[in-house]
Amino acid sequence: TRSIFEGHAPETGEILFEGLPLGHAGPAGGVAAGIGLIPEDRKAEGLFLPLSVARTIAVGLLSGKGLAQPASVPAEDIAAQIQRLRIRLRDAAQAISELSGGNQQKALLARWLVRGVKLLICEEPTRGVDIGAKSEIYAILRELADSGVPVLITSRELPELIGLCDRIVVVRDGATVGSFPGGTSTEEEIMAAAIGGQRA
Repeated sequence: TRSIFEGHAPETGEILFEGLPLGHAGPAGGVAAGIGLIPEDRKAEGLFLPLSVARTIAVGLLSGKGLAQPASVPAEDIAAQIQRLRIRLRDAAQAISELSGGNQQKALLARWLVRGVKLLICEEPTRGVDIGAKSEIYAILRELADSGVPVLITSRELPELIGLCDRIVVVRDGATVGSFPGGTSTEEEIMAAAIGGQRA
């Protein structure tokens, strides 16, 4: 997934995006290409903890000149995403560090929704969030996928993948060893592919 976002060339083969080989280099190129990333460790890689919630969302409109200011994104757009994702906060000026893990994760999602990404990559999208926030995040990702935006998810939680994904691909040692329909697959058959390495 990082190869897609950061534009690293694979050792073999090629990665196509919108029918063409990836042509960007670095995260800024991925953002410019319309690719969003929700990293596994949101505090270390996704958030700038001193920033306000508004500016955290506005960062989705990064440019080569530095961080976007909240004023560069219409306040009503930020407010609309806060309401849409039901981010629980005092106001948009509140520090993102003061929010719960689930609300921080939803603010990261809002960042990419404001930008209007063409592909969203989510690494462990519900790591460190409570059960209520999990269901809300699932609904957001499902709505995004149903609207036509591809959502690529990596997760160690098989029930999460089975319940959320349309297709589950098992990769082992750089090769695809299984492909299963979401919703009807079982943990046992997915684990058998992962452990046994039998190609689908």
